[in-house]
Amino acid sequence: MTLARPIDWQIAAKRGAIKTLAGGAQKDALKAVDKAKAAVRAFVEHPFQIVKNLFRHQKTRCHGLAKNGNIIHTLFALANVVLSARRLPA
Repeated sequence: MTLARPIDWQIAAKRGAIKTLAGGAQKDALKAVDKAKAAVRAFVEHPFQIVKNLFRHQKTRCHGLAKNGNIIHTLFALANVVLSARRLPA
């Protein structure tokens, strides 16, 4: 399987690399890009936090690939319900 476009990995810069830069436009731009990457990562990782901590599903037992897939799909569907319920006004 080949992709139509190359993969652009969005990996945050190391803290040491940012600290060694002299203050200026380049350092500010790098910090802004890293902040945008962190915002996307936080948005994507919230459902995983709900599945692991709220539903206590931290290890997958061997039930078979189909059953494990169904369990994971159900847990993430419920995580979406929890996230949408949190967004509703009280």
